[in-house]
Amino acid sequence: APSGANSQPWEFIVIKDAGTRLKIAQFVKDLISLYYRLEHTRDPALRFPSIVKPVDRIGYEEAPVCIVPCGDRRTRAAYPLYTAVEISDSILESSLASSFLYMHLAAATLGLGAQWVSAVRMWYVQRLLKDLLGIPEDFMVYDMLVLGYPVAEPKPRMVRPMAEMVHQER
Repeated sequence: APSGANSQPWEFIVIKDAGTRLKIAQFVKDLISLYYRLEHTRDPALRFPSIVKPVDRIGYEEAPVCIVPCGDRRTRAAYPLYTAVEISDSILESSLASSFLYMHLAAATLGLGAQWVSAVRMWYVQRLLKDLLGIPEDFMVYDMLVLGYPVAEPKPRMVRPMAEMVHQER
């Protein structure tokens, strides 16, 4: 159980072992294969464009490090009752998202490439990850950050002008 107000709601698993990283990549490939099969049950005009073929290789399979942030749901006991019942999961996710973004930014400042792998949070992959890595049941797998040196410079993204996204007073 949490120790009280000073308990931290998150922990991080750093994975450097190539065999473990390949197993995790296989979990994700299996999930993508399922998505592919499901997507092809839809009318072709409605199919999601990026799910057009099965995946046999994932780009981050050879990355040297993966970091899996996990949130400890037991920390909700450290909150006031209303907070624990109403928004503790939201607070936990916000905390994990903030730490995740800081890791992503830190990697960029060090010249590292970082990829956000949200598929590990899906129930299927999360269940397998918990078993593989010995993650306690009370912990939630947030996402996975893959780190390495980039193979290529990413293409610039189209970003909407700030004036189209920021609204004043309404």
